[in-house]
Amino acid sequence: MGKVLFYGKPLAGDLFSRILPEAEVKILPTKRDFALAIIDETDIIAVFISHDPMTREDRNLIESICAHFPLLKVGLLARDLQMPKPANLTLINISAEENVLTDNIRIFISAGTIKNRREFNRFNWILNGYLRVEEDEKKYEIHSFSAGGAYLKSSGVPEAGKRGEIRVMFKNTQMTAACEILEPRNASSNLPYGFPVRFLSLSPDSQILADRIVNDALYKLLINPPMEPAIPTLDEDQLTEDFMSF
Repeated sequence: MGKVLFYGKPLAGDLFSRILPEAEVKILPTKRDFALAIIDETDIIAVFISHDPMTREDRNLIESICAHFPLLKVGLLARDLQMPKPANLTLINISAEENVLTDNIRIFISAGTIKNRREFNRFNWILNGYLRVEEDEKKYEIHSFSAGGAYLKSSGVPEAGKRGEIRVMFKNTQMTAACEILEPRNASSNLPYGFPVRFLSLSPDSQILADRIVNDALYKLLINPPMEPAIPTLDEDQLTEDFMSF
């Protein structure tokens, strides 16, 4: 069935193990453990948070998870929401009778299973980038980056399917990769109108480095929301054939 991650009061966690015996339920005792599991685990069906009443720290954590993992189903076990509701958050009333609570959890789990994890995590830094298609190079604002690709803000979109070369600018380094232009996307709550590109030529070492950069930023954000991690600076001994100093 997949994995269910739980962070909060132990009694509620025991309830999950009883009513979802076919799932691998992971009870995460600390925010650090919870953040690492969200970043590292695969095959996650849903995550649950049981903190009632909620603190400001709880609300910041929930907002960060929902914003940076928009395909992840998040269930909040509480009496009321006490915050604006993100699209992928469901309130489950923890004060309900146990049989009602059990039914609500099962309904939430079974309602519209979605693919909750991309191949690589991504982070929404705003970076400068340069995309060359044939002989034409243009500067773009990059709004999302992962080891697999990037999302470029643009009112004019190159033809999907074309290939080119992208340079992504970090604090003291740039990453260069061959890439393929994908279909444009309309503006959303997280991203402006623009188009994604898929990286085609990153070496295994470069993919590992890019993934670590993103995961480090996500961890810092989940542990200490709402502080946005700075654009990373890389040391010389971290560089690869695709990540080079200016």
